[in-house]
Amino acid sequence: DSTLVNMTFSSCGLTTGTYTSNIFISSNDPLTPIDTVPVSLTVVGFPEILLSDTCLYLDSIMEYTTSQDSFKIYNIGCDTLFITDANKNLMEYALSDTSEMLLPGDSVTIAVTFAPTSPGFYQDTITILNNDTIVTVCLSGYGYPRPIISVTPDTIDITIDACTDTVIIPLHVNIVPLSYT
Repeated sequence: DSTLVNMTFSSCGLTTGTYTSNIFISSNDPLTPIDTVPVSLTVVGFPEILLSDTCLYLDSIMEYTTSQDSFKIYNIGCDTLFITDANKNLMEYALSDTSEMLLPGDSVTIAVTFAPTSPGFYQDTITILNNDTIVTVCLSGYGYPRPIISVTPDTIDITIDACTDTVIIPLHVNIVPLSYT
């Protein structure tokens, strides 16, 4: 007499590698009450990159100031994700370190700093090089002109001939564009 037993094997939650175990079968056979079947499961998997954001808007800021934002890179695959580099073109954008090794289920946060040195709209793209598929993050930010201060006169030279005298000198301060807080 025989019985067919269906065995189900799942790779859910496993990373790439070989897993071994034994299946123990109990019977009423007096000579072999337990039979052992060795099992080897090999998971062949790949890394899979996922981004938290595909575009970042780094706000409208005054030239010579900074704005920072970030995005996350996730490895949702079952093998190690190697991030070899992240490239961008404009010097107005800076990135935190982008060389990473992400195990399955791991993530890393990449900081992006926007620092315009002249007025204008800045668009760029970060290209993330890795061992899965090349992905990109678009960047945009606006730098508006800084206020420029000028003072007239630019030098004040005062001589007072008495110990208890007071002199009033007008000082003209000009700020373009004018802004009050």
